[in-house]
Amino acid sequence: MKDLEFGREVEFFARNSAKQVRDEVVNGNVTHRHELTIRGSRVVLWTDAKSAKPVRISLIREEGIETLEYLVYDDSVPFDRSMFEPPLGIQIVEPK
Repeated sequence: MKDLEFGREVEFFARNSAKQVRDEVVNGNVTHRHELTIRGSRVVLWTDAKSAKPVRISLIREEGIETLEYLVYDDSVPFDRSMFEPPLGIQIVEPK
């Protein structure tokens, strides 16, 4: 699961040989449901049938279900490194 990252969900599922199990309607739109099992946990990704972009992702474990729903998924925005820089005057020190 450590290799699953936002913006790369579809690639993660493809690399891990996820199965497309069925189509479902999510928020009024037809989606493809993809599933895979990793170390006893089931991971489910719903992608929009037209755009193939993620709509929802769930992690299903014995402890419960965690679900993230994408309100907007825009992968055309260029990467802006400055958004991930610490604020001015803040110094990050790695522990020894």
